Amino acid sequence: MTQLAQKLRRSNEVVGLLSTPKLSTNSIQTLLSHAKEFEAMSDVCLVVLHLEVRLHCLYHLSPLVSGPSGAHFHGGPDSTDPSPEVTRLNADLLAAEEVLTASLDERKVAYVFDGLSHLCATLLIDAAPNVRKINSNGIKKMCRNVFSVQHTLATVSASSSSSAASAAASANRDNSLNMAKQYYEMLNNRPQVEQVSFFFCTLRLDLTSNAFSTVKDMLNDIMEKGPIFTHEQYKRALELLHRSDPNSTPELHKRYAAKLAEIIKRIGVTV
Repeated sequence: MTQLAQKLRRSNEVVGLLSTPKLSTNSIQTLLSHAKEFEAMSDVCLVVLHLEVRLHCLYHLSPLVSGPSGAHFHGGPDSTDPSPEVTRLNADLLAAEEVLTASLDERKVAYVFDGLSHLCATLLIDAAPNVRKINSNGIKKMCRNVFSVQHTLATVSASSSSSAASAAASANRDNSLNMAKQYYEMLNNRPQVEQVSFFFCTLRLDLTSNAFSTVKDMLNDIMEKGPIFTHEQYKRALELLHRSDPNSTPELHKRYAAKLAEIIKRIGVTV
């Protein structure tokens, strides 16, 4: 509409241009004013759509974060398929993408879905405190949740971005969701050991368990490579391992948590 008003203004300056009736200056100014209002309204609508798809993610994934779905990560080999909440989210996002691509240009569709990978990764990591117990099959299930969301967002990104923009979005998406996948892979159990050595001390424990061996590897990784998650996220991982291992005790968990705090204090969190 702005372009139309500007053309009408120029037509008044050209005698006999396509026999266009001359409009008054007030009429052109009114058109320009309405055009600006519609453009502002369009921007607001785009922001609302940008927020709405995030609310859809929160709606579908919230049962994993704070609802009853946290109980479903300690099953057998036949329970490793993606969670129903993730399946519904994927269908919802693909349906939204189909509707939006029919109405908006690629740049605006890309804006609507921009940053969803980081949000979904954060929600999946934040689901850890709600998981009552987790075993190797539960870890596979959570990793498949991550991969499923990653695949859906890749499909949406490919249909709504130019090649260069799509490549950049793909890199950001993979980085965010790979962090979520790495978080749960960190919980995998390793062979049991009887002591943990650090450059400043040796921690000896009388009780060995699957959770202990996993914590040993986790703490050693922090020492060797630096932390890639926050202290709170590591604490939640320790708590989940404690809940999942019948051989773990409150005293043992307390010692793990104290050692983690000591390492984080010495190294610092860089994420």
